[in-house]
Amino acid sequence: MTVDLKSQIKELGKLVQENNAIQRRIAKLMEGITADLLINSDYIPPSTIIDMIKDEYDVDITKTTRKKEFIHARRVLCYLLKKHTNLTLVEIAIRCGLTDHTTALYHINIMNNYLEVDERYRNEMEYVELRLKKYHEKVCDEKREALININ
Repeated sequence: MTVDLKSQIKELGKLVQENNAIQRRIAKLMEGITADLLINSDYIPPSTIIDMIKDEYDVDITKTTRKKEFIHARRVLCYLLKKHTNLTLVEIAIRCGLTDHTTALYHINIMNNYLEVDERYRNEMEYVELRLKKYHEKVCDEKREALININ
């Protein structure tokens, strides 16, 4: 009876390992599907937008300074977060290192005004949106490639 119990425990261990492997495979496939859905939709995760703006403008968005280049980058970030995500103004303010939601709203309104009247801002925003799309595709491709290499 002891031999039978040991073989059953061994068999159970093998089944658990196989189950874990199957679960990992399913998780990787789900990540790949998620990456495909993200790249084929208008939704861009807030973290991707924040990372791209940090790279594009080469500033620390959350730094509390009133220097022009920091303020402009924060305005662009607020505008893009509002446009491409469903974050509330409070959440946008927190992610941008702003004091409260009214400051985020102010930055978004300023950008909207600039885009209406100034062609330079429209051209800049077109360029930033294009860079954001390419940055987002690159992030999704890297995730997809990592999944392929793991499998």
